[in-house]
Amino acid sequence: MCACEWLHQLGVVLLRSIYRVSLTLALASLLLACAPPREPVNLAGNQWLGYQPLYLADASGCVQCPFLDQYYGERAYKLTMMPSTTVVTRLMANSQLDGALVTLDEAISLQSRSNLDFCVARVLSFSAGADAMLIAEDVSFSKKPLVIGYEETALGGYFLQRAMDSLLLTRDDVETKMLLPTEHAEGLTSGAVDMVITYQPFISQLEALGAKVVFDSSEIPHEIVDVLLVRSEVWRREQQMLEWLVADVWESGRQNLFDREAATETMLLNNTGLNREELEVALTGLHFPDYQENRQMLTAELATIVRNLNTYMHSNGLIDHPAVLPSCYELTGG
Repeated sequence: MCACEWLHQLGVVLLRSIYRVSLTLALASLLLACAPPREPVNLAGNQWLGYQPLYLADASGCVQCPFLDQYYGERAYKLTMMPSTTVVTRLMANSQLDGALVTLDEAISLQSRSNLDFCVARVLSFSAGADAMLIAEDVSFSKKPLVIGYEETALGGYFLQRAMDSLLLTRDDVETKMLLPTEHAEGLTSGAVDMVITYQPFISQLEALGAKVVFDSSEIPHEIVDVLLVRSEVWRREQQMLEWLVADVWESGRQNLFDREAATETMLLNNTGLNREELEVALTGLHFPDYQENRQMLTAELATIVRNLNTYMHSNGLIDHPAVLPSCYELTGG
């Protein structure tokens, strides 16, 4: 066979191969385009101020959003504001939600109790003075025991321990009493308790009555954290969309929060039940990390924070066994 004939046959073979590859790619694209739409990712949280950027972004709508043609109703996610965290965590435990806006201690309690696979997709906000321990105006630390009123949640208990460590108080120095935040003012003024653990706007209300802040969450940065908790299988399936949500969508709402146009402020007041003065004060005690700070916290700090909370909650009988709660990016090597 002459060289020309050999080259001609080689060219035919190559062309056929290219044709087959092109046809395969075209068919794959066609099949992908014809794939049935998926259900929107189902998310929920309560009315807490730390979650509001996502509600603000959702209410603002989305122009030229990606992924919409891949989901029923052209909505990549569905976001619902629930009346309480109890409802949110129960729905997550029953796999009726794909993701939840919760505090980290709530996430730990939920994972330990349910043994379901969850991961943390984003740090939404963290307390930077929004939680505090206050002492009554006429009480000194020489009084023993000091009666401390607080809501006996995992977070309340953890904060109590951190405050006691900072103030050099031992368990023999204090007694604790279950007291709802709405009961704190009466408890201090009546003398039923000497100190309380509370949060804004109750901190400002108690200061107006003469109580003094002796410890607040600005002294333990990055420890009282709000997160987006996601079912691990949902993250693996929907990672691209969820990365868009925690980066672009959240950042849009975060910027709306900072800009505080009239419509945004009205929505914040309605969602949280705060008045304008309480809203201003509450915002000074919260920090909303940008995307890069969030990623740094997930990479460098999350495991330590979870371990510390696990230790406290397990040793105090709040969970039966330590929770497994990695960053979502650990699951996919991101």
